[in-house]
Amino acid sequence: MAANDINKMSALDIYLFSLTDEEYAAISLGLESAQKSLPLLSWDITTVGFDKHQENIKNGDLKKLSVLAIKHLWNIDLEDFLSSDYESIVLTDIDNKICWTSKGFIDMTGYSSKYALGRNPNFLQGKNTSTKTRQIIKEHLQQAKPFKGSIINYRRNGEEYLCEVNIIPLFNYNNKLTHFIALEREAV
Repeated sequence: MAANDINKMSALDIYLFSLTDEEYAAISLGLESAQKSLPLLSWDITTVGFDKHQENIKNGDLKKLSVLAIKHLWNIDLEDFLSSDYESIVLTDIDNKICWTSKGFIDMTGYSSKYALGRNPNFLQGKNTSTKTRQIIKEHLQQAKPFKGSIINYRRNGEEYLCEVNIIPLFNYNNKLTHFIALEREAV
């Protein structure tokens, strides 16, 4: 690439804007037009906005789960638990029926929270889901033990994806199991 390649120049818009018409005319013939450019060159600004958006989502999840924690007397530090990376949260009762999902659930699976409520999370599984992994998860849940691993799930459109899950049993202050909470994200 040539030294005058505008893809290699930082803050070109600011520089060009500062030029007089005569100065711009003098240099414009020496600039090469971009063959292909990224849709956005200010990724740092976008990242800050995205991070703020993600923080707002996590704060919303924390607020909703805090209300449920008070209602069910959960003995868990939700703020610490939710500090992990996740895209979706699924809350099930002890019979493994979904009773709440975060807003990220629809983005990850294509299914609305309304559709998922009352269903077993295994509705997301399909032909390539490992029966061994399903059995391991089932055993952990039956023994009220945490599970961390990956499982092949399916989106509403039939597309399969590898889902990293972190399932934690939730106990109340009387040490009675009341729910399971799963932090989920798509493995990259």
